Amino acid sequence: EYKIQRNNSAPLELNTINFLAASIPAILYLVSNNLNFFIIKEIGALSFQILNNLKIVTSAIVFQIALKKNLSALKWRAVILLTFGSLISQLKDCIADGESTFSGSFGGYLAQFVTCWLSAGASVFCEVYLKNSNQSIHMQNLQLYFWGVLFSIFALASRGDGRGFAVLWDGHDFLSLLLVCAMAFSGLAVAFVLKYLDNIAKNFGVVAAMFVAALASVAWFGEKFTFHLGIGLAIASLATDLYVRDFSAASASFT
Repeated sequence: EYKIQRNNSAPLELNTINFLAASIPAILYLVSNNLNFFIIKEIGALSFQILNNLKIVTSAIVFQIALKKNLSALKWRAVILLTFGSLISQLKDCIADGESTFSGSFGGYLAQFVTCWLSAGASVFCEVYLKNSNQSIHMQNLQLYFWGVLFSIFALASRGDGRGFAVLWDGHDFLSLLLVCAMAFSGLAVAFVLKYLDNIAKNFGVVAAMFVAALASVAWFGEKFTFHLGIGLAIASLATDLYVRDFSAASASFT
C-alpha cells in the first residue's frame, strides 16, 4: 500500500534511488509514444483513436493490481461506461471520414495492445513514484522531466538528421509555442492529480477535458454538435456520477 506524503516542508535534496526510479516511466512513455507512429501508419488514425480508449480500462486494471486497491463493482461500471462514452463520441469522425474502420495489419493492432499496457504501466508507476516519497512534488517533476528530455534528445540524435536540433523549430509560430507551454503545464497538473488523487481520477479528467474541447469547438468554431457527441457526453456524465457516488458512499462508511 502506498502512503501519500503531504509534508509542507518536503525536502528538495536529490535521492539517488528516486532519481533513477524516475527514468522508468520516461522509458515506458518513450517506447509507447514512438509505437504510436507505427500504429497510425499500420492501422490508420481513426482505428488508433478508437482503440486508444482501451487505455482507460488497462489503467484501471494495472492500478488495481499494482497498488492492491480493489475497485468496487460500481467503480468498474463507471470505468467501462467512461470508455464507451469516450468511444461513442469519436464515432462521428469515422462516419464523417467514410473510411473503413479497423482495417490494417496484425502488427499494428498488436502494437496498439502493447502500447495500451505500456502507457497504463507508466502512468501507475508515476503515481507510485509520486506518492511513495517525501520529496517535494516539484523536485519529483524535475526528475521525471529530466529523464524525459534526456531520452527525447537521444531519440532525436539517433535520427541522423544533419540539421540536428534545428528541426525542433520547424513550422512553429506563436500559437504553437503557446500550445507547447499549455501542454507542459498540463503535465504538471497531472502530477498533482496522481499524487493527491489517483489514475482513475486522471482518466475521468482527461475525458472531461476532451468533451470541454469539443463543446468549445461547437461554441467558437461553429462545429456541428453531433448525435454521437451528445450520447457520448451523456454516458460519460453518468459514469462520473456513478464514480463520485461510490466514492461518497465509501467516505461516509468511514465516518
